Amino acid sequence: MKVYAINGGPRKGKNTDQMLDSFIKGIAETREDAEIEKVYVYDLKASGCKSCYGCRIKTLDPGQCIVKDGSYELLRKVKNCDGIVIASPIYWWDVTAELRGFLERLFYSMTAMSEDKKRHIETAFIYTMNQPQEVMEKKFTPHFDALDLFMEDAFGTKPERVYSFETLHFDDPNRFVGFSKDLFDYRTKHKEDQFPVDLQNAYDAGRRMAEKL
Repeated sequence: MKVYAINGGPRKGKNTDQMLDSFIKGIAETREDAEIEKVYVYDLKASGCKSCYGCRIKTLDPGQCIVKDGSYELLRKVKNCDGIVIASPIYWWDVTAELRGFLERLFYSMTAMSEDKKRHIETAFIYTMNQPQEVMEKKFTPHFDALDLFMEDAFGTKPERVYSFETLHFDDPNRFVGFSKDLFDYRTKHKEDQFPVDLQNAYDAGRRMAEKL
């Protein structure tokens, strides 16, 4: 059983990465046969879709992106996996630009495959953000809904969503503009209370994906 865990954020070991690791742990502790490969999109040094239509050329391999940069091998291998979990911090209401570029190529190439070659692949998204849940529901949800639709079209499943709200990004608010000590103190307390719950939610979602597989 092969699962790809894709981190679309730039910070290793921080909030998004910890949430993804907890999801991975949920899979690994549920299925002994799970082979989980973790990938950092920022390490791929790749571009977004170039609209070259190479993935749709009949004489080549429909469904395979032909741009041979850092995403090429991952895009080739993902087609044959059993599960995909994608994690990202939210920048300006949406996933990171690096992840967005990868998803453009992933979705476009997957939808170029013939129906007889497509596989049912379990999927999930993990979103971390410094906004409260009510702001996400009011402003960000349309972006997440669109990604769900693209994912379902590509892989035949609607992804489960896991969230972490009002995250803490740094240790010293005095170094940065726009962050008061009151906000920093609130976020520090919030993380102490809530982040362990968020990590457990990610772990439980990983177990659910493993059980579906």
